[in-house]
Amino acid sequence: MDNIHIQDKKDSIVLTISKKGLDKDYLVQLVKRLETENLIYQSGINENNLRIAEDIKSHWWKNNKHSFLGTSKE
Repeated sequence: MDNIHIQDKKDSIVLTISKKGLDKDYLVQLVKRLETENLIYQSGINENNLRIAEDIKSHWWKNNKHSFLGTSKE
C-alpha cells in the first residue's frame, strides 16, 4: 500500500492516492461504487431484504415465464 495513505482525522478520514500507477477511470468507478455502497447502507437494505426480493422474483418468474418464452404453463 505504498501508493495509498489513510489518515484518521477528528471528523473525517483522509485518503491520499499517488497518481503513479493509477488509472483515473478506475478511481472514478471505485468512488461510484463507494457511493452506491453508502446509499445501500443508509437505506437499511440488508441480506434478509435481498433474500425476500429474490424469493419474490423467483416466484414471479416461475408463474409468468411462459408469457415471455411462449411455452405452456407447467
